[in-house]
Amino acid sequence: MAQFLHDYLLYDIFLYALPSKFLFTMEEGSSSEPWMIPPLTFSLVCRSWRALVLSRPRLWSDMLVDLRFEPDENYHGPSIPQILKKWLNLSYPATLWIYLSLKGDGRGYITDSILPLFILEHQRLEFASIRVSNSPPRPTSFTIPCSAPLTHLSLWVHGTHPPAAYVDLSHYIGDDASRLEYLDVDSNVSVRLPQCREALRLPHLSSFDFESSNDGKKLEDMRAILCASQNLERIYLSLKGKSISTAIAVQDPMRLARLTSLSLRSTNRFTINFIFDLLTCPCLHELKLYIQRSFDETEITENSAILEPRRIQDFLAQSSPDETPPLEHLTLEWFGYDATSFPNHAWALKDLLVFLQNLKTLKLQENAVNSAVLEMLAIRTGEIDGSQPCPFLSEIGLTTVSRCGFTEEMVERMVVSRWKAGRLRKANLYFATPSLTSINMRGREQIIKCIQEGLVFNDVYGG
Repeated sequence: MAQFLHDYLLYDIFLYALPSKFLFTMEEGSSSEPWMIPPLTFSLVCRSWRALVLSRPRLWSDMLVDLRFEPDENYHGPSIPQILKKWLNLSYPATLWIYLSLKGDGRGYITDSILPLFILEHQRLEFASIRVSNSPPRPTSFTIPCSAPLTHLSLWVHGTHPPAAYVDLSHYIGDDASRLEYLDVDSNVSVRLPQCREALRLPHLSSFDFESSNDGKKLEDMRAILCASQNLERIYLSLKGKSISTAIAVQDPMRLARLTSLSLRSTNRFTINFIFDLLTCPCLHELKLYIQRSFDETEITENSAILEPRRIQDFLAQSSPDETPPLEHLTLEWFGYDATSFPNHAWALKDLLVFLQNLKTLKLQENAVNSAVLEMLAIRTGEIDGSQPCPFLSEIGLTTVSRCGFTEEMVERMVVSRWKAGRLRKANLYFATPSLTSINMRGREQIIKCIQEGLVFNDVYGG
């Protein structure tokens, strides 16, 4: 029947029926012939289709390389680089989509023999997702040059001795130089910028993930990327380490008119304040804030504990000075110290939630939850008015590893009152206590009635 099918249909059969995937692994039970993989084996399936396969370079442009070694394995065989070179040569000049997962190399084979093959083809890269882990004691450094075709770059480097890894953005000068839409770099990766940072232009960048210790240079690199990316729609920042030096000052805040999602993870409130001072986000719909205590700190005061809700409110008011903030989804997590142990926490949180009239999803995690917060969230009058927090809340999530003084009755009263008020549609609860006991909310009578009436109720319990 194949002889009656059009060439392009046969090509699609090849493209989707046999995925282009390299799985080189030296683990027990793996194939001893890693070259026996599609599409290198297509000519073995049907030799008459060989010319068709080789004449369509797009078939060869999507590459997934999963390379795994035992930690102390001394493998320097020629077959893997030869196969990769063959694939790269046959795919020329098509742009490349590559997924590299390189694990378990304890002797530098990955950074010496595998990565250079793809770095040499950087002008063809359109999509690159690279994960390198378990590096040798003295790994070879490497740089990923970012060229014009590149739209997606994700680079993560892990291990006891991670190599010095760089993302080179120095050629992105001028509005037409970069097509980059997605950039994700972890804390072991550094970026190289133009000599004049202000010349950097990333007009198409819409999603930016950045992890770093609070190193002054890396924070300045982050700020330069943000300044160059006026069309960002999503940002995730994980900034760990000691407090930011006061020498890193914010002059004029940058306005990101299209930003809808902002996630911040930090070990101290000073870093959060730095980011809030740096950005103005009038269209922000989602905010996730995770603060974990830095255990180098020896003093936690009431002022530091209640600052976060007030600071969030100031940030959102600054972003939308003449109207109610459009924020619809809010996640707050304090971990490592009990911010709720101070009476003013619930009041500060209530002021924030009353301010956020458009909020639809609220998730409070770890030490952001206590009995006063549950009482504040309950609807006491049976009807929602403008004086109560979150009048349009349709989904609530509570997660905590300690009881924080509240009871099953408090949780039930809050959930049931929200359901009866007519807005709540979904509740997600996770409670785990140090004593290995759990709260059984699903078995409570009023919760059962709400579920029967249509409430989506998810609960996970453990110790």
